[in-house]
Amino acid sequence: MTSFDQKKNSMIYGATKAFNQSFARGMRAEYGKMFDIMTVMPRSVKTQMNEGGTPFTISADAHARKVVDQIGWEHETIAHPLHEFQTWLMGTPITHEIVRKFNSFWKSNVTGKKEKLGK
Repeated sequence: MTSFDQKKNSMIYGATKAFNQSFARGMRAEYGKMFDIMTVMPRSVKTQMNEGGTPFTISADAHARKVVDQIGWEHETIAHPLHEFQTWLMGTPITHEIVRKFNSFWKSNVTGKKEKLGK
C-alpha cells in the first residue's frame, strides 16, 4: 500500500505494485475457483530495501505472521493491524499530511535521520 503513495522517485516502483494488484484481481476472476490468490499490500516493513524509521514500521516476521493468518480468508490484505490503523488514519487529505509530517518529525528527531517536509 505504501507503494501507491505518490513520492518523489517512486513512479516505477508504485506502477509495478499497481500492476501486481490488477494482475492478481484478474487471476482471481479467471482462476479464483481453483486457487486461493491473495494480494498483500503492506505499508512500511523493515527489510534490506527499507530500513523503516517511522512508528508504523514493522518487522518482516511480524508482517509475515499476519499474512499467513489471513490465507484463505482474504483476497486483498494490508495484514498487520498497525498498518490497518495507519491506512485508516491516511483516509483523508488532512490526515495524510499530518501523518507525513509526523513521520518526518519521527525520522529527524527520534531516529536521527533528516527529511524535508516539503514535497
